[in-house]
Amino acid sequence: MPDICGILLAAGQSLRFGQNKLLQPLPDGTPLLTQTVNNMRLGVDRVIVVVPPQHGSLAEILDTAIVEMIINKAASDGMGSSLACGVGASLEADGWIIGLADMPWIPPTIIKRVASALREGWPLVAPRYQQQRGHPVGFHHRFAPELLRLQGDQGARSVLQQHQSEIHFIDCQEPGILLDIDTPDDMFHPTAAD
Repeated sequence: MPDICGILLAAGQSLRFGQNKLLQPLPDGTPLLTQTVNNMRLGVDRVIVVVPPQHGSLAEILDTAIVEMIINKAASDGMGSSLACGVGASLEADGWIIGLADMPWIPPTIIKRVASALREGWPLVAPRYQQQRGHPVGFHHRFAPELLRLQGDQGARSVLQQHQSEIHFIDCQEPGILLDIDTPDDMFHPTAAD
């Protein structure tokens, strides 16, 4: 069975939030990062969390027995460099599911469906809610060279645009695939809390 690695991008600066949002508790008390890690773990074989050089508080809540923590020394260069860092640390994988650490409302079932589609041979996989592409996005290993070249804050958007005809969409009724947390009010999003 193909080895699928989940990569959670957790090296952002939380500028709009005002403090490190990944450490903040969700309504049930679970730290945001812990929730996204738990969701990803249920859908893939291996999880890598990409963190910035100043990651001390994040390291305290990450169980390195179940996830790998990779430091992106160039985290300030943007999401693209963190994605490339995670892929570079797992080149033996057959594919990757790229997730954002500030999206705790993605059900593990969606992550499992993306992983299953990658294992079935689809080159690019993304969930879709009401015709909007969401997260996480799956990439076959053949995209490694393009992912390793990523820079800036656009993440893998350029790769997806260039290969749009190859994206296999998984339609779902899960608005959580679109909901990230940017401000303290987002922690209690009414749709996500349902």
